Amino acid sequence: MRPLNQLESVFRVCDRASPFNFVVFAQISGAISMNALQAACSNQLTRYPRLTYSIDDEQAPAGAWVPTVRQPKVEMVGGPGLQAHLNQCLNSPFECPDEPLMRVRWYKSDGEQYLMLCLNHVVADGRSGLRLFESLVSDLAAIQDGRPCTPPSDGEEPFCDSIKGPVGRIAPMGGRQFKSAQVQDRRTVVMPILFDVATTQKLVEKTRRFGVSMSGLIAACHGMSVMDASGGPGSVSMSFPVDWRGRVTGLDSDYFGVAVGNAKLLYRLGYKEDIWALTRRISGDLKRVSGSAPPRTTDIDPMVIYQSRSTAAVSNVGKVSWSGRANGISVSHLGFAVGCSYFGDHILTATTHNGQLQMTYCVVPETIPADKAQAIIADTVDALKVIAVTP
Repeated sequence: MRPLNQLESVFRVCDRASPFNFVVFAQISGAISMNALQAACSNQLTRYPRLTYSIDDEQAPAGAWVPTVRQPKVEMVGGPGLQAHLNQCLNSPFECPDEPLMRVRWYKSDGEQYLMLCLNHVVADGRSGLRLFESLVSDLAAIQDGRPCTPPSDGEEPFCDSIKGPVGRIAPMGGRQFKSAQVQDRRTVVMPILFDVATTQKLVEKTRRFGVSMSGLIAACHGMSVMDASGGPGSVSMSFPVDWRGRVTGLDSDYFGVAVGNAKLLYRLGYKEDIWALTRRISGDLKRVSGSAPPRTTDIDPMVIYQSRSTAAVSNVGKVSWSGRANGISVSHLGFAVGCSYFGDHILTATTHNGQLQMTYCVVPETIPADKAQAIIADTVDALKVIAVTP
């Protein structure tokens, strides 16, 4: 048993208010079996022992990690389609302290099949979720093919002992949104958007020509769309898109976990913003803060990291180097979706895999009406497509 560290305890407060889950999803081509999928999931618990733990809110002042003997839930589903299942995954709380904070859903219809890996944000983040998804698919291919899975590396420590968390204090979370939290009022609706290879490549070429980042370009276009839909100055925050785990003392880059610092990247936009000037500004800020992770003794304030609930956020994990092809199984349309919880009312996630940009707009419809959300994401997509075709 280990008590939750300060940042984990804040995430757990949000998770009790509304499921703080995220889902890595991808289209799968190739024949797979439920037995092989279950075996591959079990194998991840051997690779990453922290996945054998759950959270007991009755232990320690703010809860603690405790072992659980239950296997992760693995299910095959059909029916209404990918978007409905993504919504359900994001809005279904984990059964703590008995259930591991990991689930797998295999969606299969007549014409397509998707694999969805659901994790709780207390145990992992987008980048670590993508690595776990890669490990899951690789083991699945090996099991299907009758080959041995790649064993865990020698000396791999239990994951729950590897992340000690920030040393500094964390400001207490409060406010009416936590006192009157109702899951049904904070459900997240997902809108996946896939760009084709040609459009993605043109966007990459434009960012290289102008010396800016794809994260900066997406954030600039999305921020302007939020402003237009709001009918006034809009704001956009950056969920930190750079993996700091390899830069922080004592954290191994192969492990899961959340390691963040006070990267205050909040932009308030007006009608006279030039899209490329804004993109250069955001890209420069990202480069600046990613180059110098703060020491672990730095005080961590999540309200600085995530700004406020009214902000639109953008989180881009960047280009995924994994090809997604492994012995009869092929992965495409790789993306991730995030439950909005109480850190924000809408977040746009992005990743690029096999030359295709996959964005996922995650929205709380009780706060951002459906027509407004559709207008925001439509304007963001249109702006990016116009940039792609403009000489």
